[in-house]
Amino acid sequence: MVFKLRAHTVGFTLLEVLVAMAIFAVAAIALLNAGRDQIQSSGYLENKTFAHWVAMNQIAEIQAAGTLPDVGTGDATVTLGGSDWKVVTLVENTPVANVRRLTVDVSPAPADFGETTSVVDSLTAFVGKESSTGVSSATTTP
Repeated sequence: MVFKLRAHTVGFTLLEVLVAMAIFAVAAIALLNAGRDQIQSSGYLENKTFAHWVAMNQIAEIQAAGTLPDVGTGDATVTLGGSDWKVVTLVENTPVANVRRLTVDVSPAPADFGETTSVVDSLTAFVGKESSTGVSSATTTP
């Protein structure tokens, strides 16, 4: 039996296949890293959004009370979006007699006693009480 070698064979050489696989592997790793970063970013934005809602709700409750809040610091635990949130409210005087500055810091509620968590969102607002010379106003700043 006689085998004839063809001058031109059809297909890829082993070296070409290995180079193509290496290029595909590098591209796949880059895509997986981008996907991982997107998932982490999505979780962070979800937490940031819920924390901002908690802060806005806290300010809305203070405004709805209709009275000027006392100067000082208060904290509470609130549940929103299936998570517990620690809310720290700081009430400060302003140069205007009937206006208070509110700073609301929101962080995930610690799971264990003594555990500290970082603030996810902080919101500042000004709450005023109606005086004889004008109408109260409230503004918020992110």
